[in-house]
Amino acid sequence: MAMNKIKELSKILDPKEILEPKRKAKGSLSTLLDKRLDELTVSKKGMSVPKVLWGAERYGLQNTKAFNALSESKKLAYLERMTELNLALSAFIETSGHNYGAKMILLSETLEEKSTYALFASDEAVHLREFQNFMNFDYNLQSHFHPMLKPLAEVIRDGSKISLVFVIQVLLEGFGMGHYNGLKETCLFDPLKATYDQILKDEARHHGTGIILAKEETPSREDEEQIFEYTRDFINAMQSAHWLSQVFSDVGEELSKTEQSQLWSDLNFEKMLQQRILKLKDMLSKVDSFNLIDRLEKNNVFKVQID
Repeated sequence: MAMNKIKELSKILDPKEILEPKRKAKGSLSTLLDKRLDELTVSKKGMSVPKVLWGAERYGLQNTKAFNALSESKKLAYLERMTELNLALSAFIETSGHNYGAKMILLSETLEEKSTYALFASDEAVHLREFQNFMNFDYNLQSHFHPMLKPLAEVIRDGSKISLVFVIQVLLEGFGMGHYNGLKETCLFDPLKATYDQILKDEARHHGTGIILAKEETPSREDEEQIFEYTRDFINAMQSAHWLSQVFSDVGEELSKTEQSQLWSDLNFEKMLQQRILKLKDMLSKVDSFNLIDRLEKNNVFKVQID
C-alpha cells in the first residue's frame, strides 16, 4: 500500500517543479502570504543589499594565480556571480523542502508525524523568503544550476518514506548545516549573518529529528537500495560541482586545462573535497544499521574524484 501511494505521488511531482514551481501573479493570496512571512522572517523585504556578500577569502581565491590575474572589475563580477550562485542554491534547497514536507505529510501514518512535517514545511517557507529578501536578481535552474539539485529532486519525487528520512534529513540537512555555517561565518553583511544563524537553529532540529527517526527504522531491501543509490548520486554530484572554475568562464576568462589544474592546486581542492566527504561519512555512520558505509566504500564513492 505504501509503495503504491509513493508511485501515485511520483506521477504528480515533476522534478523541475520540485525546485522551480510555478509562480502566481500578485493577488490577494500573495498579499496575505507577504504579510504573514514578514512577521516570521528575521530579514526585511526591500532592504538595501550589497551585490557582493562573500569576499575572495571565502573561497581561498586570494591565493590563486587565476583570480589575481583578473582585472579589478572582473574580480568584482566574479564575486557578484558567486554571491548569486550561493543564494540561488540556498533558495532551491529550501524550495525543495516545501515538496519534501508535503510528501511526508501525505505519507505519514499518525497525527504526530503529520504535525512534525507540517512544521518542517513551515520552516522551509520562511527560510525561502529569508533568502529571497537578499536577492537583487531573478534566479532559475538554467542560470544557477548545481549538480546536487538533480538527485535532490529525484529522491523527493521517487523516494520511499524511509529513504527520504535518511537522504534528506540525515544526509542533505547535515550537509546543509555545514554549508550554511560556512556561509554565515564568512558573510560580509550582518543582516544575512543573523538570518543564517536563525536558519541553522531550524536545520539542526530537522537534522536531529531525522537521526532519531532513522535509528528507529528498519529499512527494507528496496529502501536500502534507494538510500545507497541516492547517497552515491548525491556525493558524486557534490564532487562534480566546479563553480570556482566555471565562474571564470561566466566573467569572460575561461581557463585552459593547465590553468584549471593550477587553480585546483592553488586551492588545495582535493583536500577540501576529502574533508567534505569525511563529514558526510561521519553523519552516515550515526544511522548505518545496514552496512551502508561499507557498500559505499566498496564502490569507491568516498574516493575523491576531480574531473
